[in-house]
Amino acid sequence: MKRVRSVILLLLFTIPGLFAGAQMLSNELGEAFTDTPFFNTDFIARNHIHRLKGEFIYKKQGEMMQPTTFYYVYEFDSLGRLVLKYETRTDDGTRDTTFMQYAYSGDELAALTTFDREGKTSYRYTLDDGNHRVAESIVRTFYADSLHPSREIVLNKETMTWQLADRQAKKTVYNSYGLPYKEVFYYYDERGYLSSREEFLMTTSERTIYTYEYNEKGYLAALKRKKAGSDSYEEELRFRYDEYGNLIEKHLYKEGIFTTDTQFLYNEKSRLLNAILIREVKTNFILILRFKEYDYFN
Repeated sequence: MKRVRSVILLLLFTIPGLFAGAQMLSNELGEAFTDTPFFNTDFIARNHIHRLKGEFIYKKQGEMMQPTTFYYVYEFDSLGRLVLKYETRTDDGTRDTTFMQYAYSGDELAALTTFDREGKTSYRYTLDDGNHRVAESIVRTFYADSLHPSREIVLNKETMTWQLADRQAKKTVYNSYGLPYKEVFYYYDERGYLSSREEFLMTTSERTIYTYEYNEKGYLAALKRKKAGSDSYEEELRFRYDEYGNLIEKHLYKEGIFTTDTQFLYNEKSRLLNAILIREVKTNFILILRFKEYDYFN
C-alpha cells in the first residue's frame, strides 16, 4: 500500500494540478469510463468543450513511468453530447485506431457505431414516447469491393415491451424469432432511486441480481452482481466522491478479491478532468490516460 501511495504522490507532483474538481462526469448508474456516454452533458455544453485528447502512460512494477505515442480522444457536439471517441494503440505489434460513434434522439442514445478496416457495425435503438428502448438492431455495413458501394446487412434484431407500475418496471426481451427469452425487473425506493435490477433468462431459469447502494448525498456508492441464491457477489464496483460530488475512485472486486483500482484526477485551477489512473492490483501495472489538450467551440 505504501508503494501505491508513493506512485500516486509521484503522479501528483509530475503531472501539474491533479486534484478533484467540478462535476464533469456522470455516474448515476455506474457508467463512468465505459462505452456508455458518461460525461455530464450540461457541464460539457455550458463550458463549450468540443474535444479532449489524452495520451497513454504506463508503469510496470519496478520500472520508471513510460510515455507512449498512443492517444485517446473524446469529441462532443454543441449540446454537450459525446459523438465520437477513438484511440490509437497496439496489441499485436502494429499500430491501430479504434473508432466509436454515437447518435441521439433528443438526449437519448439512438445508435452506437464501431468502425474497422472492413466496414462498420452499428447498434441501433428504437425508443418509445417514454424514452424506453423497444427495439435493438445490430447492422453490419461493409464494402463489397472497390467497384461496388457498401452493403448493409441486419445481423440481428430484438424487441422489448414494458410494463410500468408504482416503483417498479418490467422489460420483456424478444429474440429475432419474436419469442420472449429474457425478463428484466427494475425496483425503485420511495425516493425514486433504483435499488435493484433482476435479469431472468426464461429458457434456463437463471436469475442475476444487481444491487445499487448510495452514499449520504445520493451518489451511487456500490453496484453489486450475484446469482440468485448465492451468498457472495460475482462482481462489485465501489465508488467514492469528493466533497463536491466529483467521482474520484472506482474499485472493482471479483469474487470478493480487489482487482482493479481506477482513480479520476482533476486540475486544481480549471476543475477539468486531468487524468485517469488504472492500476491492476495483482501485478501493480499502472496505465495512465493523461488529458493534455482541450479544444473549445468558438
